Amino acid sequence: MQDLGEARLSPREALQITMANVLQVKEKVAQIINSYFGEFTEDSEGRFLFPYKQTQLFIEVLPWRDMIVVQISAPVVFDIEITDELAIELVVDSDVVFGDWKIIYDDEKPGFGLLLLSHSIAADELDAVELTLTGALVVNSADNFVDPLITKFGGVEFSRT
Repeated sequence: MQDLGEARLSPREALQITMANVLQVKEKVAQIINSYFGEFTEDSEGRFLFPYKQTQLFIEVLPWRDMIVVQISAPVVFDIEITDELAIELVVDSDVVFGDWKIIYDDEKPGFGLLLLSHSIAADELDAVELTLTGALVVNSADNFVDPLITKFGGVEFSRT
């Protein structure tokens, strides 16, 4: 019987395999975006950005535990004050069925930030239909929250312009 301990990879080898897989998935995602949505850019953090409807989609390929995920995010409102009341609205009172809320704090304006609606999907069997449908659902869900959030909490609608 073979000792399974002999087959283990070092942390460095595992990281190299994971990063190689991340790069393969990024290439596949880039091809899908280009085919279905057209031109896109890649920011300094490796996210793909492109306009869709009235906003931009951010797509990021990430290693997570023992798998790779594709995170699709739509920015909703920026320059919004991050308060306890807003947090309760987003987490408890929100009718988000698809996705979850993320906050990116503004380093230059303490107490304020950017709200994004995000959803992550496993990349192991990723195909064009799953990626494009997820992107559309995230954007459509985000669109439903722009006006109510700005009316109640202030902030500025994120748009692609």
